[in-house]
Amino acid sequence: MVNVVDSARLHVIALLDPEVANERLFAFDEPYTWKQLIDVSRKLKPDVTFPANADKAVQGEDQSKVARRDRADALLKKHFGSGFTGLEETLKQQLACY
Repeated sequence: MVNVVDSARLHVIALLDPEVANERLFAFDEPYTWKQLIDVSRKLKPDVTFPANADKAVQGEDQSKVARRDRADALLKKHFGSGFTGLEETLKQQLACY
């Protein structure tokens, strides 16, 4: 999961920071499960009704491990003052559009 603003910022960093020349940056904040998405969405939008069986349909856990994610996080902190935007804040921003 990555916030679109963080992804855009990493593109700018890669373009303008000479220390990042020829380096691959991973725009990846954290793994998540569909259950987490539903739980956070319910918290942020308690007035929205989700299907009764939504929890059963989204079982499983993301076991993703991404190398060098810390480098991108450090660059975001260096150039923009904060690292990756978390899942809850990202969903909050996205759900504000609806």
